[in-house]
Parts: sequence; structure tokens; C-alpha cells
Amino acid sequence: MFIRYVYFTLIFIFLKQIISCPIPFNIQSKCRCAITETGRVYIYCARKQLTVIPHFDNSNIIFDELVLSGNRISTVHKNAFNGLKLRKLELQSNPIEIIENNAFIDLANYLEEFILSTTVLTSQLTSHTFLQILSELPNLKRLSLRLFNLSNSLNILNHQNLILRKLTQLSLQSCSIKQINDIDIFVNLFPNLERLDLSENRLEYFNIPLISSLKKLKIFILSKNKIRHLNIHSSLSSTTLNPSNSLIELDLSYNG
Repeated sequence: MFIRYVYFTLIFIFLKQIISCPIPFNIQSKCRCAITETGRVYIYCARKQLTVIPHFDNSNIIFDELVLSGNRISTVHKNAFNGLKLRKLELQSNPIEIIENNAFIDLANYLEEFILSTTVLTSQLTSHTFLQILSELPNLKRLSLRLFNLSNSLNILNHQNLILRKLTQLSLQSCSIKQINDIDIFVNLFPNLERLDLSENRLEYFNIPLISSLKKLKIFILSKNKIRHLNIHSSLSSTTLNPSNSLIELDLSYNG
């Protein structure tokens, strides 16, 4: 009886979301609304040669996910997601070169996870773009960026009013990061990080003060960098050098 109840409940949810599916008629061949066996409602538009973010109709449904990966989107325009309510956005593997101001502002209230990467090797997505994403999406819990150009490190992020308290997982893979000089700014910006992935960057030393300052950090991935040295400031005491008790995994593979 219970299984039958669950089955019909899922069918009801599915029919309801199909009726309320925000996909306009002109792109129904490229996007579809669907529901998983666990009841997750999502919009799927992956690998459909899309060159722009589709304009979706307004919807009161909070979609668990929008998948736009593997398309040909080069610009994310202002208010590109107007009318949508999303918990997760996948925008990886697109040749994105420009992200306009307020591109993600309409997702601010609900978006918890964002995956973004560009296929353009000479990326124009810089620290300024990174800061913009953080400012427009204050409720993020998980953020993954790849192939941004963060070669100027994260030192420009000295905005004291910006604090991502909900962000627990941050991945900045292949972002040309050379160093993180101002540890206080980084820690104040991400005070509750539990997982930090800085793999495939250009880091040349292992920053012990950083790992000591992130008190809630459990997993720290630094693989595929150029690390050969420890960065130990002379003013730090031996007790300061101890990593936090929460750290359970440190990946320094493929360095040197």
C-alpha cells in the first residue's frame, strides 16, 4: 500500500511539473523537463548546440537542477535566468568568454550549487568575474569553477561586507592560481569551508598558515601543482602550524 502511495505521489508530481514546465515551444526540441525516481525535478538542455541561455517562462516550481553543459554558449547575459527558481546549475564545458553583471542575480534566493567551466583556454573570466558570482549568489553551498584566469590570485577580494557563510565546498581547478597572499581575506570570505580543491594550478609552495586558519576544513586537494616548499612565516609559533583537528584528507600528489 505504501509503495503504491509513493508511486502515485511521484506520478502526480511528474504531471504537475510537466504542466508547469517553463520551456517555451520553440526550444522544446532542445530542452525537456523530467523527474528522477527519487522525485528530483530538473530541466535538461545538455549538448544541444545552444548558443545562448534559453529564455524560460516564469514558473513557481523550484527546480532541483538545470543542465546546460556541453553547449556553445559564449556569453551569459544580464538576467539570463529571469523567472527560474533553481537549486543547482550546471554550466560546464561551454566556450564562455563574457559574463555580464547581474547574470545570476535572479537565482540568488535558491541556488545552492553551481558548476561552471569554459572551454576557452585564454579565459577572460578573471577574479572580477569570480567576485561577481560570489556577490550575486550569496546562498551557495557548493561552487566549482574551472579554467578561470585567477593568476592575480584572490587578493582583490578585499570586500569586507562579502562573506559566504553557507559555502562549504569550493573547487578552483586549472585557474592559474600562483599564490594566496592575504590569508585573512580568504578565510573571512569563506569561513566555513570543509572542502577546498586547488588542483591543477601553479602553486609553488604549500601554505601552512592557510590550512591552519581554515578551522572547519576536512579535505584539501592540492594535486598537480608545482609545490616544492613549505611556506612557514617566522612569526608563527609551532602551535599555529598545526592544522585544524577537522582535517582528514590532504592531497599533494603529482607535485614538484
